[in-house]
Amino acid sequence: VAALIAPGSPAPLAASFVDARLGEHLTDLLYSVRLMGGSDALVHVLFEHKSAPDALTRLQLWRYMGRIWDWWQRNGPSTTKPPLIIPIVVHHGAAPWRHSTSFAELFGEVPPALRAYVPRFEHVLVDLAAIGDDELSSDPRLRAELLVLKRIQWPDLSRHIEALLIEILVLDELALRTVLDYIAGKLGSEPLIAAMEQIAPHGEGERMNEFMEFLKKRYGDEAKAAGWAAGRAEGQVEGQTRAKAETLVRQLTRRFGPLPEDARGRIESADPATLDRWLDRVIDAPDLASVLASRRKRSS
Repeated sequence: VAALIAPGSPAPLAASFVDARLGEHLTDLLYSVRLMGGSDALVHVLFEHKSAPDALTRLQLWRYMGRIWDWWQRNGPSTTKPPLIIPIVVHHGAAPWRHSTSFAELFGEVPPALRAYVPRFEHVLVDLAAIGDDELSSDPRLRAELLVLKRIQWPDLSRHIEALLIEILVLDELALRTVLDYIAGKLGSEPLIAAMEQIAPHGEGERMNEFMEFLKKRYGDEAKAAGWAAGRAEGQVEGQTRAKAETLVRQLTRRFGPLPEDARGRIESADPATLDRWLDRVIDAPDLASVLASRRKRSS
């Protein structure tokens, strides 16, 4: 498939097709590519964030592919032929993916006379659990991020956190903070700080000092004030709220373009219930104002 794609970077398209209620588990990206023959194709990448493989992911892909073709039709197609879609599932659960990539196999044994009526497509599967750490990527930064995705679902993550933190020291400041928030949302802040104190003597002085200062400023006071148990619970709630806000910003940006500062401010300060309500509106709302509108009062 890669050999059929013309040189040049894929162009990201500002659209998302994942159900709002699945936003905590699934993230999707849509790209436009040019094929060697001159025609266009769409690449739909679905990131599977569930803790275990899901046989019905193929059904979700079928639904999303239909939405992509609807979106293509509404956005002024230059041809009557719908674009090809190459669906890709990237899985990072702790257990390997054990399901077929064939949509038709969802139906089991089908009598020969009925097989013509069964939709047929397959998806690409990138199963991080089945890829060796050294084979994830030759780029140190991408490898570090993929390692985090691969190991975040491990039940014994806390035993491997020091080695994982050493790997992510290659990341730039923005990526590093994003990854640390992601790990803290899983483990809590106290074991993260404890692990950093263990590896601090082995890191580059100035870089490690900046790292520790950021960690303690972001998580340290909270953990000391509330205690380990309370700090972990609070950190998880805060992390979930932050994740919802980031998901909403990402989906709104893909649908409506860059967000105004006032809209970002409202999202960042919203409570979890409000974020859930706005996430439910993302798929069908005609514009940004409709998503962020206040709840209408019922007429008496």
